[in-house]
Amino acid sequence: MSEFETTASGAAMLALIGQGIYGDIKQAAQRFARIRMIIKPNQESHEKYLHMYHLYKDTYQTVKDLYVRRIHALEQIRDSRAVQIENL
Repeated sequence: MSEFETTASGAAMLALIGQGIYGDIKQAAQRFARIRMIIKPNQESHEKYLHMYHLYKDTYQTVKDLYVRRIHALEQIRDSRAVQIENL
């Protein structure tokens, strides 16, 4: 059985439990789910991504006020035409 449709598999397991075919979710999961691989965390990659995440947060804080200024600038140049260009 393919585990690609996990939502459908979960719904099927619950339906079969409801019908009394399986006694509980653990029993149903033993029939439906198979461990294909175990992926262990890579601490070195985690540290790199954490560094990039902090850089992203710092960048956002640096440019946050520019977004507010952009909104105000758009409001000043906006006119009453039905079609408006928002990508400036």
